[in-house]
Amino acid sequence: MTELGKLLQQTRKKKKYSFDKIHNVTRISQRYIKALEESDSKVFAAEFYHKSTLKNYAKFLGLDINEVLKLYEQEKNENQYDLFPNEEINEQKRNNKKPSLKNKTDNTCEDRTEKNKIWMHKSYFVKLISIIVLCILFVGLLIIINIFVSKSMMAEVEVQDILSPVAVNENINDNVEKSSVSAYETKKETVKQLLDIEALKDTWIKVFSDGNQIFEGVLLAGQQQTCYANNNFTIKIGNVENLKLSFNGKPVDINVGAKEDKTNTLTFKKDI
Repeated sequence: MTELGKLLQQTRKKKKYSFDKIHNVTRISQRYIKALEESDSKVFAAEFYHKSTLKNYAKFLGLDINEVLKLYEQEKNENQYDLFPNEEINEQKRNNKKPSLKNKTDNTCEDRTEKNKIWMHKSYFVKLISIIVLCILFVGLLIIINIFVSKSMMAEVEVQDILSPVAVNENINDNVEKSSVSAYETKKETVKQLLDIEALKDTWIKVFSDGNQIFEGVLLAGQQQTCYANNNFTIKIGNVENLKLSFNGKPVDINVGAKEDKTNTLTFKKDI
């Protein structure tokens, strides 16, 4: 168990939270909670899911998310070489070992010199190819970063255009300032789709508007959220029994298509 795992486990025990209680509120699987505390990254399909689950768990425990992620990155960097089997490392060492110029079958100095020249030419050629490949990869990485930054900036602008005038309360606090009534009415007139969300009990949800994520977290009992979109919504629900939805003013039966664990994913498309 790493330092991060100990921190999560000690904090949970200090607050006297059971795995059942954490699961019922956050909808995080007990299997994932144990994996986080035992520092078992193999349980998660990808690092993205590992970090996302870690942030939600740390938020629920009241820990500093930035400090938790910093400790996670530090431990990941310290253990990165453990990802390579010893057999592969030994094979790489053998491949990088310079061949001996001594050959028992060589009968003259001229033969050894000729083979030495051939080996040197091959070595230079390999180095040249490696440098060219590295340059191509570096340029490609710069292009990808540029595209990613551009798309992120565009996505941020789109999210700001479609969000409800009431700010999304990701920290589940009551200190969020509400927009003015005039701004609310103006926004309501410009959008085409409306999704009203009301929590009957504490439940986890994730909301996408026109393909952009605008909310993820636990909605407390009694809280309401109003979201706007130009075309469509997708909402993932941790427990359908704890939530009420209305799409464009019409109640929605969110039990349709729900799984045995009461989770469900629903998509509401643009009205024609």
